[in-house]
Amino acid sequence: MLTSLRKNLLLKIVSLLISLGIWLYVQLSKPQVAQQTVAFDVRFVNLDRSKFIVTSTSSTQVKVLASGTPEELKKLKGKEYSAYIDLLDAEPGLKEYPVRVNYPTEAKVDWERPPTVFVNLEPLAHGVRRVEVVQDDSLAPSGFALGEPTVMPEMVKIEGPQSRIDDVATARALVLGTKAIKPGDQLVAPVELLDKNNKIVPFVTAEPNEVTVRPTLAPIVPRHNLLVTPNWQGQPAFGFRVLSYTITPNQVEVSGDYKRLTTIATLETDPIPLSELSADKTVTVPLRVPSGLSLKGSRNVTVRIKVGAIETPTP
Repeated sequence: MLTSLRKNLLLKIVSLLISLGIWLYVQLSKPQVAQQTVAFDVRFVNLDRSKFIVTSTSSTQVKVLASGTPEELKKLKGKEYSAYIDLLDAEPGLKEYPVRVNYPTEAKVDWERPPTVFVNLEPLAHGVRRVEVVQDDSLAPSGFALGEPTVMPEMVKIEGPQSRIDDVATARALVLGTKAIKPGDQLVAPVELLDKNNKIVPFVTAEPNEVTVRPTLAPIVPRHNLLVTPNWQGQPAFGFRVLSYTITPNQVEVSGDYKRLTTIATLETDPIPLSELSADKTVTVPLRVPSGLSLKGSRNVTVRIKVGAIETPTP
Protein backbone atom coordinates (compact mmCIF):
# COMPACT_ATOMS: atom_id res chain seq x y z
CA MET A 1 0.00 0.00 0.00
CA LEU A 2 2.80 2.41 0.92
CA THR A 3 4.69 1.54 -2.26
CA SER A 4 1.61 2.30 -4.37
CA LEU A 5 1.18 5.70 -2.77
CA ARG A 6 4.79 6.54 -3.41
CA LYS A 7 4.44 5.63 -7.10
CA ASN A 8 1.34 7.82 -7.50
CA LEU A 9 3.05 10.81 -5.83
CA LEU A 10 6.08 10.41 -8.08
CA LEU A 11 3.89 10.27 -11.18
CA LYS A 12 2.10 13.45 -10.12
CA ILE A 13 5.40 15.29 -9.56
CA VAL A 14 6.72 14.17 -12.95
CA SER A 15 3.45 15.25 -14.65
CA LEU A 16 3.65 18.65 -12.95
CA LEU A 17 7.24 19.15 -14.08
CA ILE A 18 6.37 18.15 -17.64
CA SER A 19 3.42 20.58 -17.69
CA LEU A 20 5.58 23.39 -16.34
CA GLY A 21 8.23 22.70 -18.95
CA ILE A 22 5.66 22.76 -21.76
CA TRP A 23 4.23 26.06 -20.47
CA LEU A 24 7.68 27.64 -20.29
CA TYR A 25 8.47 26.46 -23.81
CA VAL A 26 5.26 27.97 -25.17
CA GLN A 27 5.88 31.27 -23.38
CA LEU A 28 9.46 31.51 -24.56
CA SER A 29 8.41 30.60 -28.09
CA LYS A 30 5.97 33.55 -28.28
CA PRO A 31 7.35 36.66 -30.05
CA GLN A 32 8.15 39.52 -27.63
CA VAL A 33 6.09 42.69 -28.26
CA ALA A 34 7.73 46.13 -27.89
CA GLN A 35 6.47 49.67 -28.42
CA GLN A 36 8.08 52.78 -29.86
CA THR A 37 6.80 56.38 -29.88
CA VAL A 38 7.64 58.47 -32.92
CA ALA A 39 7.08 62.27 -33.03
CA PHE A 40 7.32 64.27 -36.27
CA ASP A 41 6.31 67.69 -37.58
CA VAL A 42 3.11 68.52 -39.42
CA ARG A 43 3.62 70.14 -42.82
CA PHE A 44 1.22 72.09 -45.04
CA VAL A 45 0.55 71.09 -48.64
CA ASN A 46 -1.26 72.87 -51.47
CA LEU A 47 -0.96 76.25 -49.72
CA ASP A 48 -1.01 79.20 -52.12
CA ARG A 49 1.92 81.10 -50.58
CA SER A 50 1.43 84.02 -52.93
CA LYS A 51 -1.91 84.76 -51.25
CA PHE A 52 -1.87 83.34 -47.69
CA ILE A 53 0.43 82.85 -44.75
CA VAL A 54 0.03 80.57 -41.70
CA THR A 55 0.25 82.71 -38.56
CA SER A 56 -0.70 80.15 -35.87
CA THR A 57 -1.56 76.47 -35.34
CA SER A 58 -2.95 74.57 -32.36
CA SER A 59 -0.27 71.88 -32.78
CA THR A 60 2.88 71.45 -34.85
CA GLN A 61 3.63 67.78 -34.07
CA VAL A 62 2.01 64.36 -34.35
CA LYS A 63 2.86 61.37 -32.15
CA VAL A 64 2.46 57.75 -33.27
CA LEU A 65 2.82 54.64 -31.08
CA ALA A 66 4.16 51.76 -33.16
CA SER A 67 4.22 48.21 -31.74
CA GLY A 68 5.85 44.93 -32.78
CA THR A 69 8.73 42.64 -31.98
CA PRO A 70 12.12 44.23 -31.30
CA GLU A 71 13.28 42.87 -34.65
CA GLU A 72 10.30 44.43 -36.46
CA LEU A 73 10.79 47.82 -34.80
CA LYS A 74 14.49 47.70 -35.61
CA LYS A 75 13.61 47.29 -39.29
CA LEU A 76 11.39 50.41 -39.07
CA LYS A 77 14.26 52.54 -37.80
CA GLY A 78 15.13 55.24 -40.33
CA LYS A 79 11.94 54.78 -42.34
CA GLU A 80 9.87 57.87 -43.03
CA TYR A 81 6.90 59.00 -40.99
CA SER A 82 5.06 62.13 -42.12
CA ALA A 83 1.95 64.14 -41.36
CA TYR A 84 0.35 66.82 -43.49
CA ILE A 85 -2.64 69.16 -43.72
CA ASP A 86 -4.16 69.80 -47.12
CA LEU A 87 -4.92 73.53 -47.59
CA LEU A 88 -6.01 73.35 -51.22
CA ASP A 89 -9.42 74.93 -50.59
CA ALA A 90 -8.43 76.86 -47.46
CA GLU A 91 -9.88 80.30 -46.73
CA PRO A 92 -8.65 83.13 -44.47
CA GLY A 93 -9.43 82.76 -40.78
CA LEU A 94 -9.11 80.19 -37.99
CA LYS A 95 -10.43 76.78 -39.06
CA GLU A 96 -10.07 73.10 -38.12
CA TYR A 97 -8.36 70.77 -40.60
CA PRO A 98 -7.84 66.97 -40.48
CA VAL A 99 -4.29 65.65 -40.10
CA ARG A 100 -3.25 62.91 -42.50
CA VAL A 101 -0.44 60.58 -41.39
CA ASN A 102 1.83 58.41 -43.54
CA TYR A 103 3.92 55.67 -41.91
CA PRO A 104 5.61 52.41 -42.99
CA THR A 105 3.16 49.64 -43.82
CA GLU A 106 5.17 47.23 -41.70
CA ALA A 107 4.30 49.17 -38.55
CA LYS A 108 1.29 48.49 -36.36
CA VAL A 109 0.00 51.88 -35.18
CA ASP A 110 -2.09 51.73 -32.01
CA TRP A 111 -2.97 55.45 -31.82
CA GLU A 112 -2.09 58.84 -33.17
CA ARG A 113 -2.82 62.39 -32.07
CA PRO A 114 -4.07 64.98 -32.64
CA PRO A 115 -6.55 63.93 -35.37
CA THR A 116 -7.25 67.59 -36.27
CA VAL A 117 -5.38 70.89 -36.01
CA PHE A 118 -6.67 74.47 -35.92
CA VAL A 119 -4.87 76.63 -38.49
CA ASN A 120 -5.10 80.43 -38.81
CA LEU A 121 -4.56 81.84 -42.30
CA GLU A 122 -4.12 85.53 -43.13
CA PRO A 123 -3.94 87.27 -46.50
CA LEU A 124 -0.39 88.10 -47.60
CA ALA A 125 0.49 91.81 -47.91
CA HIS A 126 3.54 93.79 -49.04
CA GLY A 127 5.22 97.06 -48.18
CA VAL A 128 8.46 99.05 -48.40
CA ARG A 129 10.64 100.44 -45.59
CA ARG A 130 13.77 102.59 -45.53
CA VAL A 131 16.74 100.97 -43.80
CA GLU A 132 18.04 102.75 -40.70
CA VAL A 133 21.63 101.93 -39.77
CA VAL A 134 22.70 101.68 -36.12
CA GLN A 135 26.49 101.57 -35.70
CA ASP A 136 28.60 100.34 -32.80
CA ASP A 137 30.93 103.18 -31.76
CA SER A 138 33.67 100.65 -31.00
CA LEU A 139 34.10 100.18 -34.77
CA ALA A 140 35.84 103.56 -35.00
CA PRO A 141 39.66 103.42 -34.75
CA SER A 142 41.53 105.64 -32.31
CA GLY A 143 41.34 109.32 -33.25
CA PHE A 144 38.24 108.90 -35.44
CA ALA A 145 34.47 109.01 -35.02
CA LEU A 146 31.78 107.28 -37.09
CA GLY A 147 29.98 109.55 -39.53
CA GLU A 148 26.82 109.04 -41.58
CA PRO A 149 27.16 105.68 -43.39
CA THR A 150 26.02 104.69 -46.87
CA VAL A 151 23.78 101.63 -47.18
CA MET A 152 22.87 99.53 -50.21
CA PRO A 153 20.05 99.10 -50.84
CA GLU A 154 18.46 102.01 -49.01
CA MET A 155 14.97 100.47 -49.20
CA VAL A 156 13.76 96.89 -48.61
CA LYS A 157 10.53 95.15 -49.50
CA ILE A 158 8.61 93.55 -46.65
CA GLU A 159 6.10 90.72 -46.83
CA GLY A 160 3.73 89.23 -44.27
CA PRO A 161 0.18 89.35 -42.88
CA GLN A 162 -1.49 92.73 -43.32
CA SER A 163 -1.95 93.10 -39.56
CA ARG A 164 1.79 92.58 -39.04
CA ILE A 165 2.88 94.74 -41.97
CA ASP A 166 1.21 97.73 -40.33
CA ASP A 167 3.20 97.03 -37.12
CA VAL A 168 6.59 97.45 -38.83
CA ALA A 169 7.86 100.89 -37.78
CA THR A 170 11.55 100.44 -38.58
CA ALA A 171 13.78 98.34 -40.81
CA ARG A 172 17.04 98.37 -38.83
CA ALA A 173 20.52 97.24 -39.84
CA LEU A 174 22.61 96.75 -36.70
CA VAL A 175 26.31 97.06 -37.57
CA LEU A 176 28.51 95.22 -35.07
CA GLY A 177 32.12 94.15 -35.18
CA THR A 178 34.95 92.69 -33.15
CA LYS A 179 37.67 95.06 -34.36
CA ALA A 180 38.06 98.63 -35.61
CA ILE A 181 37.36 99.28 -39.29
CA LYS A 182 39.57 100.97 -41.87
CA PRO A 183 38.56 103.62 -44.43
CA GLY A 184 36.73 101.97 -47.33
CA ASP A 185 35.67 98.87 -45.38
CA GLN A 186 32.25 97.40 -46.16
CA LEU A 187 30.17 95.40 -43.69
CA VAL A 188 27.17 93.14 -44.23
CA ALA A 189 24.37 93.56 -41.68
CA PRO A 190 21.08 91.63 -41.31
CA VAL A 191 17.84 93.61 -41.53
CA GLU A 192 15.57 93.53 -38.47
CA LEU A 193 11.92 94.56 -38.73
CA LEU A 194 10.87 96.29 -35.50
CA ASP A 195 7.66 97.75 -34.11
CA LYS A 196 7.37 101.10 -32.31
CA ASN A 197 8.64 99.43 -29.10
CA ASN A 198 11.76 98.10 -30.88
CA LYS A 199 10.53 94.51 -30.76
CA ILE A 200 10.85 92.06 -33.66
CA VAL A 201 7.64 91.80 -35.70
CA PRO A 202 6.89 88.08 -36.30
CA PHE A 203 5.82 86.52 -39.62
CA VAL A 204 7.19 89.46 -41.63
CA THR A 205 10.28 89.07 -43.82
CA ALA A 206 12.52 91.56 -45.64
CA GLU A 207 13.82 91.27 -49.19
CA PRO A 208 16.76 91.44 -49.22
CA ASN A 209 17.30 90.33 -45.63
CA GLU A 210 20.86 91.74 -45.57
CA VAL A 211 22.32 95.09 -46.65
CA THR A 212 25.85 96.34 -47.33
CA VAL A 213 26.96 99.21 -45.08
CA ARG A 214 29.99 101.42 -45.73
CA PRO A 215 30.81 103.44 -42.60
CA THR A 216 32.48 106.84 -42.90
CA LEU A 217 35.28 107.95 -40.59
CA ALA A 218 35.82 111.53 -39.45
CA PRO A 219 38.87 112.70 -37.48
CA ILE A 220 38.05 113.70 -33.94
CA VAL A 221 38.66 117.43 -33.48
CA PRO A 222 40.26 118.33 -30.11
CA ARG A 223 37.95 120.35 -27.83
CA HIS A 224 38.69 122.50 -24.79
CA ASN A 225 36.54 124.45 -22.37
CA LEU A 226 37.88 128.00 -21.95
CA LEU A 227 36.97 130.63 -19.35
CA VAL A 228 35.56 133.91 -20.67
CA THR A 229 37.32 137.09 -19.49
CA PRO A 230 36.08 140.67 -20.05
CA ASN A 231 38.14 143.10 -22.10
CA TRP A 232 37.53 146.41 -20.25
CA GLN A 233 38.04 149.65 -22.10
CA GLY A 234 38.31 152.98 -20.29
CA GLN A 235 37.43 153.91 -16.71
CA PRO A 236 34.11 154.57 -14.90
CA ALA A 237 33.04 158.17 -14.19
CA PHE A 238 34.99 160.13 -11.61
CA GLY A 239 34.16 158.91 -8.12
CA PHE A 240 32.85 155.49 -9.31
CA ARG A 241 34.34 152.07 -9.68
CA VAL A 242 33.33 148.56 -10.86
CA LEU A 243 32.20 146.64 -7.80
CA SER A 244 31.53 143.27 -9.49
CA TYR A 245 30.48 141.67 -12.75
CA THR A 246 29.02 138.37 -14.04
CA ILE A 247 29.43 136.77 -17.48
CA THR A 248 26.86 134.36 -18.92
CA PRO A 249 28.05 131.87 -20.00
CA ASN A 250 31.29 132.10 -18.12
CA GLN A 251 32.97 129.33 -20.15
CA VAL A 252 32.64 128.05 -23.73
CA GLU A 253 33.72 125.02 -25.75
CA VAL A 254 36.30 125.65 -28.47
CA SER A 255 37.65 123.13 -31.00
CA GLY A 256 40.46 123.21 -33.49
CA ASP A 257 44.20 122.75 -33.77
CA TYR A 258 45.53 120.88 -30.72
CA LYS A 259 48.79 122.83 -30.48
CA ARG A 260 46.92 126.14 -30.64
CA LEU A 261 44.48 125.04 -27.93
CA THR A 262 47.31 124.17 -25.54
CA THR A 263 48.60 127.77 -25.63
CA ILE A 264 45.39 129.49 -24.45
CA ALA A 265 43.35 129.10 -21.27
CA THR A 266 40.83 131.96 -21.63
CA LEU A 267 38.80 133.65 -24.32
CA GLU A 268 38.39 137.45 -24.31
CA THR A 269 35.35 139.46 -25.22
CA ASP A 270 35.32 142.39 -27.60
CA PRO A 271 36.11 145.68 -25.77
CA ILE A 272 33.51 146.65 -23.16
CA PRO A 273 33.46 150.47 -22.71
CA LEU A 274 33.44 151.74 -19.11
CA SER A 275 34.02 155.43 -19.85
CA GLU A 276 31.75 157.77 -17.84
CA LEU A 277 29.88 154.75 -16.43
CA SER A 278 28.14 155.73 -13.17
CA ALA A 279 25.35 153.12 -12.89
CA ASP A 280 24.83 149.37 -13.29
CA LYS A 281 24.80 148.18 -16.88
CA THR A 282 24.13 144.98 -18.85
CA VAL A 283 25.71 144.50 -22.28
CA THR A 284 25.79 141.74 -24.88
CA VAL A 285 29.18 141.45 -26.47
CA PRO A 286 30.79 138.98 -28.94
CA LEU A 287 33.80 136.83 -28.13
CA ARG A 288 37.14 137.10 -29.87
CA VAL A 289 37.86 133.65 -31.36
CA PRO A 290 41.44 133.19 -32.65
CA SER A 291 41.86 132.03 -36.24
CA GLY A 292 42.05 128.26 -36.63
CA LEU A 293 39.60 127.67 -33.80
CA SER A 294 35.81 127.29 -33.85
CA LEU A 295 33.29 128.02 -31.13
CA LYS A 296 30.44 125.72 -30.15
CA GLY A 297 27.17 127.55 -29.61
CA SER A 298 26.52 131.30 -29.65
CA ARG A 299 29.37 133.75 -30.16
CA ASN A 300 27.82 136.32 -27.81
CA VAL A 301 27.94 136.50 -24.02
CA THR A 302 26.03 138.69 -21.56
CA VAL A 303 28.00 140.85 -19.10
CA ARG A 304 26.27 142.40 -16.06
CA ILE A 305 28.33 145.21 -14.50
CA LYS A 306 27.68 146.53 -11.01
CA VAL A 307 29.03 150.06 -10.38
CA GLY A 308 29.30 151.91 -7.05
CA ALA A 309 30.65 155.19 -5.68
CA ILE A 310 34.11 155.30 -4.25
CA GLU A 311 33.87 155.87 -0.50
CA THR A 312 35.77 158.93 0.78
CA PRO A 313 37.82 158.16 3.87
CA THR A 314 36.82 160.12 7.02
CA PRO A 315 39.63 162.54 8.24
